[in-house]
Amino acid sequence: MRRRCAGPGGSGEGWHGSRHGGELQETVNLQVDVEYSPGCVMSVGFVVGIALIVVGTICLRAVPGSERLAVFEFGEFRRLKGPGIVLVPPFGPSERMTEGLGKRGELIATDKARFCDRVIPASLTDELPVGAQIRVVGFAEDKVLIALDQVAREATCPKCSFTFQVTS
Repeated sequence: MRRRCAGPGGSGEGWHGSRHGGELQETVNLQVDVEYSPGCVMSVGFVVGIALIVVGTICLRAVPGSERLAVFEFGEFRRLKGPGIVLVPPFGPSERMTEGLGKRGELIATDKARFCDRVIPASLTDELPVGAQIRVVGFAEDKVLIALDQVAREATCPKCSFTFQVTS
């Protein structure tokens, strides 16, 4: 950065004094030349680019179509996010848990289900008793759609030793 200023009695580029009507008028001419080198501009661009990549990998999350991201704040359910690219703030009181189709849990009330020690609002597809083992079959607004979990187990006929699957 350069400044050029010639004072009174200098080369005539700085202050100019003249008398008009008994007053002294002074004019100050300052010239500022700022030059940026290409290396400086590229360095700043590189740092900004790296910062955007780091923030993008921390804050953006891809949620498949068969899943939703359950957001909890202070341990309580707030909303479901997804599918697609979801912005997730890296800081704050929120926790995240992925809910997918087929995930198994337990019905703890007529409108709430427990998955992995977290309670999420649920909408029943059938009349189910409280305490029933359930699974996720879909999503609606900020609720998971649940149905009775049809657990398949193998059974063997005592007479002919034939093995077959039974759903309960």
